[in-house]
Amino acid sequence: MSGAAPAGADAAGGVGLVGERRGPVLVLRLDRPESRNALTPALISALGTAVTEADDDPDVRAIVLTGTGARAFCAGLDLRAFASGEHVDTAEDPGAAGFERLTHGRTSTPVIGAANGTAVAGGLELLLGCDIVVASSEASFGLPEVKRGLFPGGGGTFISQRIPLGVALELTLTGESIDAARAYELGLVNQVVAPDDVVETALALAERIAANGPLGVAACKELVRLAVADPGQARERLRDELDKLVVAPAVGRGVDVLCDTGLADQFIPEVPALRMQSDPAHHHKDVYAHTIAVVERCPADDLVLRLAALFHDVGKPATRRFAPGGKVTFHHHEIVGAKLTRRRLTELRYATRTIEQVTQLVALHLRFHGYQDQGWTDSAVRRYVRDAGSEEQFRRLNVLTRADVTTQNRRRAHALQSAMDDLERRVERLREQEELDALRPPLNGHQIMAHLGLPPGPAVGEAYRYLLEARIDRGPLSETDGYELLDAWAADRERRSP
Repeated sequence: MSGAAPAGADAAGGVGLVGERRGPVLVLRLDRPESRNALTPALISALGTAVTEADDDPDVRAIVLTGTGARAFCAGLDLRAFASGEHVDTAEDPGAAGFERLTHGRTSTPVIGAANGTAVAGGLELLLGCDIVVASSEASFGLPEVKRGLFPGGGGTFISQRIPLGVALELTLTGESIDAARAYELGLVNQVVAPDDVVETALALAERIAANGPLGVAACKELVRLAVADPGQARERLRDELDKLVVAPAVGRGVDVLCDTGLADQFIPEVPALRMQSDPAHHHKDVYAHTIAVVERCPADDLVLRLAALFHDVGKPATRRFAPGGKVTFHHHEIVGAKLTRRRLTELRYATRTIEQVTQLVALHLRFHGYQDQGWTDSAVRRYVRDAGSEEQFRRLNVLTRADVTTQNRRRAHALQSAMDDLERRVERLREQEELDALRPPLNGHQIMAHLGLPPGPAVGEAYRYLLEARIDRGPLSETDGYELLDAWAADRERRSP
């Protein structure tokens, strides 16, 4: 072990904080055993400073917080020190502000509490700021402030975010303590171990955390806490993190972290649901791994396209069916997936335009396969372009379709790519001949109303759509063509009228 006292700490015991580095883990030890490691203003400032410096040091990937001795982790505030006139000023003292961030769980570096003994009042509030807590079997926990006519104002009232509300109220209203076994039962601590194993167990956890990607760890820590404290804000933050993640080079590792930590289950459950289990009798490609591959094959500078790639198969779990002979089908999964995508992006508070663009790509990503299987008429090509929308969306749809081909069958992959090349050449030829990206009927609504003597209403829209379909089917039409078609439509409509 290498020993190094962080700035603001005194290994000789001046303010009562000792810092030790174990590789990427910083161990901070409250070192006032004669006062049951109670917190003085100086110790509060030193601890906050040490944590702030750890947050700013990329080599520190996790913190273990413990106390000296077997009697107490921390007994809370040293009331004698405060009675003598010492005080804490979070506005003037950066260290005190850092301590407040620690007790509220807002450090970016994960903190593992190693409760070597009793943690009461401010001591328990310190543990509540930790992300994971390992406790001695001899430890006890409580918020006794109410017995002195006070309330736990330094973060203790957040205990209801860690344990059931009724139990939190019982502890804060009675001021009574619970033992380590009860704390574990309630979820207040993560592990209970023998007194001599507390720090080493906490270190082992810290080292496992430190082995993971620091950006993913920091995001998970923030979002998991935020999901409990403010679900609405958590969705917005997750949206921001998702935006960064899907355009990152290592998108697969990032999505894995979201799924493995349970964050995805809370906010984008459709993605971990792609990890569908298969059995020897039913064979289909790994949908989750396929999805990641498709995302990575799409350009990283196009957020809409990459989001569409991430969600393009989310309808598969709901539509999976087992057919005779071991075949697995996912009929109409693109339609179900588009509905799921719209709902999820709406809940994550994406912009309306982004929601529409991504949902459209998910809904249309299988459309091209009809071209490959049967070939299309010019009218079918026009419909494909019309349904894709803008030229940008048409480009995205084709990129997504190409990226979706992850088959190891080279002949099949080559055939699909060749068919897509042929479709794109046909679209370009049609663009040269007509206004393919702005398909309009030969007559507008005013012309339709004037010619037929119709008032504004559903009939005008019906006639307009009829002429538009004729334009798509036949190609460019003149106004004369339009009036002839309109007369035929009106005559047919009159014959069908009762």
